[in-house]
Amino acid sequence: MKAAAVPACASGWLCIFEHINGGGKRLIFRDDYWQKLEVYGFENTLSSWRNNQGSNDSGMIGKYAPTGFAWGNLSPGGYASNVGNDWNDQVDEIYG
Repeated sequence: MKAAAVPACASGWLCIFEHINGGGKRLIFRDDYWQKLEVYGFENTLSSWRNNQGSNDSGMIGKYAPTGFAWGNLSPGGYASNVGNDWNDQVDEIYG
């Protein structure tokens, strides 16, 4: 079985996707401040991501958990085809 290709994400941008393997709706960011995904109709929708920003430009995803605000790092040059059960369809905000 052939591995899925890494989804397109323009150089200098952080891309998030509705479905695993970069499928479905895509949003792109490169602003270094927290943004609420609710504004884009994307709250609790993220399933995969690709960070195609510079080598020193990490992104972050965040969610409101019972213990407070939890965040996860999106490494520069990184890609997650599936964010897993702890994050899938649970992300409220993005920094990138």
